[in-house]
Amino acid sequence: MSYDLNAIKKKLKEFGGSKSDPDEFRPAKAKPGETLKYRFYVLPGLLEGDKLKAGIVEKSMDLFFVNYGQHWVQNHPHACPRVYDGSECALCDFGLKLLRDKSLGDTERQKIRTDWLPNSSYVVNIFFPNVKANPEELRGRIMYYKAPKTLFDMWTACINRDAPDVIDPDEELEPYGVFFDENSAWLFELQVQMNGKTNGYKTSKFSVGNDKKPVPIAKNEDGTPNTKMITQLLSQRINIWDRLESPDREKIKKLSNTLIYGDDAEESKPQMANSSGFDSDEEEEEPVRKPAKAAKAPIVEEDEDDTPVTPPKKAAKVEEQKAKPKPAPIIEEEDDDDDDVKSLLDQLDDDDD
Repeated sequence: MSYDLNAIKKKLKEFGGSKSDPDEFRPAKAKPGETLKYRFYVLPGLLEGDKLKAGIVEKSMDLFFVNYGQHWVQNHPHACPRVYDGSECALCDFGLKLLRDKSLGDTERQKIRTDWLPNSSYVVNIFFPNVKANPEELRGRIMYYKAPKTLFDMWTACINRDAPDVIDPDEELEPYGVFFDENSAWLFELQVQMNGKTNGYKTSKFSVGNDKKPVPIAKNEDGTPNTKMITQLLSQRINIWDRLESPDREKIKKLSNTLIYGDDAEESKPQMANSSGFDSDEEEEEPVRKPAKAAKAPIVEEDEDDTPVTPPKKAAKVEEQKAKPKPAPIIEEEDDDDDDVKSLLDQLDDDDD
C-alpha cells in the first residue's frame, strides 16, 4: 500500500503531533550575558526544474528568499495572503487603516501591529560548513531558516554595496555583492543575544576571513570551486514551497469579521500574538494575547429610559444607523520610519483606488 506522506504530515500538523520540522533551523535561546554564534552560507534560491533529493522544483523563487508572514490566532499560525503573494488580507487591511490615525502614540501603534499585522520572515536555505564555531550536530547540514528582518536588512545592504576600488588593510572590509553565490559567497555569522525575553540578532555580521574576499561554499585545495561537491550540496536544499502553508483567505476573512464585529462564542475570538516582525527580531515563542480593545468596532448602546425620545421623522434613520457597524476611521497616511509598514500602507492605497 502506498501512502501520501505530505497528506500525513499535514494531518499531523493539524492534530498537533508535530511541533517542529527537523529541517528547520531555529537558534537556541540565549541566556543573559551570553552570545551564541553560528556560521552559515545563505544558498541561492530555487528555480523551476531544479533537481532536489525531495523531487523536482515546480515553482521558482524570485530571489534567494521567500517572504512569509503569519497571523497567530489561539496559538495557531495562519499564513498572511498579503505577505505571501500580495493578495488581500482582511486582518492587514483593518490594522493598516487603524495605523493611519495621526493621534496614535508609539505604544498604541505597536499594539495595533502586534494584534493585527503578521510576523514577517524571509525564508532561505542555509549551509553550515564544518567549522569549529558551529555545533557538531549542524556541521555539514543544509536547512531552511525563517530569518527575521534584522538579518534581511544586513543581507540587502551587502547586495546594494559596491565593491571597493582599494582595500585599506587597516580598515574593516564591508562585504559586497551577491553573498549567496555558491562559487563566490560570503560566510555569515549569526550572533544571538538575549533581547528582553527573546533572542536578538543585531550584532550579527558577515565573516570576511583572512583573504578578505568571497569564497566557494566548497573548494579544492587550491581554493577553486569544487564543482562536483557544490552541485551535490545544492541538490540537498529544502523545497521551501513544500514547507510553507499557503493562506486560507476565507478563514482569515472570518477571523477578521469576528474580531471587528464581535462574536458571542468566546472561544472563536482570535487572540493575536507576536510582533509584526517589521522592526524587531524573531520571537522565540509565540505568546497568546487578547485582541486590542481599540480595534473593535464601536458598540452602539441602547437608549436608557431617561434618554430623550427621537423625533418620529428621524426614528427610521437612527435605527438604520444603529444597525450598521461603524467602520474604522480612514485617516490620511502618516510618515513611518518602518519601511515594511509603509510598503503595506502603499499597497492598501492601491487596493482602495
